[in-house]
Amino acid sequence: MRSAELTLVLVGAGVLALLAAGCDSTQQKSARLQIQAERLLAAREKVVVTRANPFVQAERVTVVRRSGRTAIAVLLRNTGSRPVSDLPISLRVDGRYLNRRAGLAYFQTHTPAIAPGGEATWVFVTRAPVRRASALVGVHPAVSAEAGRLPSLRASVGAGSATVTNPSGVPQYGLVVYAYAQRGTRLLAAGRASLARLGAGKSATVPLRLVGRASGATVQVEAPPTIFK
Repeated sequence: MRSAELTLVLVGAGVLALLAAGCDSTQQKSARLQIQAERLLAAREKVVVTRANPFVQAERVTVVRRSGRTAIAVLLRNTGSRPVSDLPISLRVDGRYLNRRAGLAYFQTHTPAIAPGGEATWVFVTRAPVRRASALVGVHPAVSAEAGRLPSLRASVGAGSATVTNPSGVPQYGLVVYAYAQRGTRLLAAGRASLARLGAGKSATVPLRLVGRASGATVQVEAPPTIFK
């Protein structure tokens, strides 16, 4: 078995154990496990978006570089009347797809949850020497996560870290924390971090490294929910 496949199997087993330890109904646990399993499977596939979503657009794509690393921050806006999540997203650089490779983390090729009329900043980090990029969001979600209502999570930034709080009654799995630093309207730095699990009513702190120069800039941090009920 290849190492990537072994990792997926181990992660899947871990998800099962975490869900079994909860206090929600068996049906809720099963639904959450199915979402995680579908995301693990979808991460094995290459993602190439060729048809643009009419309601979710990439309004701004900003590239920042420092110390051999590149962060691409994409401002996404949902102009539709319903929440969206798990939409495929492709980054193009000089005519090639930057995040096409199979086996990338799921939210490196898919969008986070976005409320109707809302926006979210999605961040991709790479060592490729990118100077300019474009982004295209697809039409059909890879996973039917049924984002009828989005739990509200709180996130704050500290020195080299971010703290996420889940005041909702819905445990979260596979969270991604997105951060970016702005001075006025200019984005100067961006980064991302991940959190395997955040229980209902719990808080957790994760290391967070920004690419770019955030000194003197206002740092914003977002942690979109991944499980909605």
